[in-house]
Amino acid sequence: MKLSKKLIILTLIPLIALLIFATTMIHSRFKDFRYANTMQLNIEMMQKTSALIDILQTEKIKYLPLAGTHQEKDIPKADKDHFRKVIEEFALVLEKSRISPKAKVAGIRDIAELEKLEHAIGQKALSESSILEKYDGIISSLTRLGTAATNANTAKGIGKVMNTMTILERSKVSAARLRDEMVRILAENVPLTDERIFSLAKLGGGMDSNLSSALVLSPKSRDDLKKLRQGKPWKNMYVLLAHVLKKAARGNYDKKPELAFDIGNALLKEIVLITGNELELLRQRTLRIQSDAEKLIWVSLSALALLFAFMACTFFFVIRSIVRPVGRIANSLSKMVNQIMAASEEVTSASLVIAESSSQQAACLEESSASFEKLFAMTKQNAGHTVQVNETMTEVVRMMNEAKTVVSGLGERMNTVFDTSRETQKVVHTIDEIAFQTNLLSLNASVEAASAGEAGAGFAVVAEEVRNLAIRAANASKNTAELIGHASEMVRDCSGMTERTNEAFIRVEAFTRKVGDLMNEIGRASQRQAEGVDQNNNALSEINRATQQNAAETEAFASTSEELTSHAAQINDFVNQLSVLVYGRHVS
Repeated sequence: MKLSKKLIILTLIPLIALLIFATTMIHSRFKDFRYANTMQLNIEMMQKTSALIDILQTEKIKYLPLAGTHQEKDIPKADKDHFRKVIEEFALVLEKSRISPKAKVAGIRDIAELEKLEHAIGQKALSESSILEKYDGIISSLTRLGTAATNANTAKGIGKVMNTMTILERSKVSAARLRDEMVRILAENVPLTDERIFSLAKLGGGMDSNLSSALVLSPKSRDDLKKLRQGKPWKNMYVLLAHVLKKAARGNYDKKPELAFDIGNALLKEIVLITGNELELLRQRTLRIQSDAEKLIWVSLSALALLFAFMACTFFFVIRSIVRPVGRIANSLSKMVNQIMAASEEVTSASLVIAESSSQQAACLEESSASFEKLFAMTKQNAGHTVQVNETMTEVVRMMNEAKTVVSGLGERMNTVFDTSRETQKVVHTIDEIAFQTNLLSLNASVEAASAGEAGAGFAVVAEEVRNLAIRAANASKNTAELIGHASEMVRDCSGMTERTNEAFIRVEAFTRKVGDLMNEIGRASQRQAEGVDQNNNALSEINRATQQNAAETEAFASTSEELTSHAAQINDFVNQLSVLVYGRHVS
């Protein structure tokens, strides 16, 4: 249901309460108006009934045992047209009255009985006593009809006044009956039966009791009634009644019926006057009540119309100042919640990706950390090897120095050998020259031996052997010279090689020193690298811990993002409920 409808319903609650109150007030005013209208119709009926009863009371006088001259003087002339008009008005008012249907039927029956009685009187089909009884019956029924009109009204305290009016009508009927009964008793002048005495006493007591119970009257009618009960007609009637009751057993009353008629008629006129005045006052009061009720109805309707106009303005203001802003807020909240949900989904996806990447990164970092640990071990080992190489290179330098010294000594000795070879060459050359000279001498000896002949034959053999030795010595010298020359060449080559070796050793020594220096640098660098690798390893360990912590926090963040998504969904549900509350439907 829309918020506007709910606000309207909430606003309608006091409106309905006010409407119920106003309706109750209007209903009360309508009720008063209806009661006033009912009372107006019923009072009019009571007036017509009272007028009809007065006419019937007047008609009864014709049939009382009175002197003719007295009747002509005191009895009003009966106008048939007026009598018929009163009956017609009574029938019309009876039809419009608000009495019960049963009472209406009784009133219609009374009219029918009255028409039948008039017809019978016209036909002279009834005796005077029968006519009086018929009139009394119709009057009694009409009195009951007035009682029915009284019972139909209870508003504004009018019911008690109406009851008082019924009491006055009954008192009026009782006064008329008492008058008529006294006239007939005095006219007959005979003893009375107990039943008739009781009826006469009941009429007198009933009239006094009825007038005593007529309490709800206007101040003027109350004063008139008080004057009536203290006046001469009232006292004379009860004095005459006491006189008749006193002599009822003997029947000789010594009073004329005209006296009873005059006393009763005077009393009846005063009661009729009081009843008429009270009926008129009651009618005017009813008219005022009706007018006030009508005014109050119009005031209530006007107030209700103003209330409806005010509530319409209130509805418009509520819808304009509350529902629309709430609707805009609901739309904005819906859009924001959709954006939050989309962002939350993106954050969740990113968190999952980051968590997965962090897990992979953590695994890679663990592998890198392990590799760095291996690298650190290898670097440390290389640093150790570098130290060993440095020591070895130092030893090599030392040994190269020793080798250089040895090579230098070898060079010197090779030079000495070379010098010795040259000396030996000189000796060999000398030997070669000696062998040549020996060969020449042997030749000379051979020549001389040959010249000597046989004496010189032995010498020739010796000379031959010397020459052979000289040749062999020359050959050996030549070979030795060649060998020594070759050896000299070899020594020269060895000396050159030794010099080159020495130079190479010098260069090797320089390079070895450089290598040693480089190995020292490499060792120091390896040491620093080992320290750096160690630091990197520590940093990788820290990064690994941070990565694992980030992974955990990313998972927590993803969980928080999921909770945020769930809360956003709940907010979206609330927004949808608010949208349903405002618009009666979900907003897109």
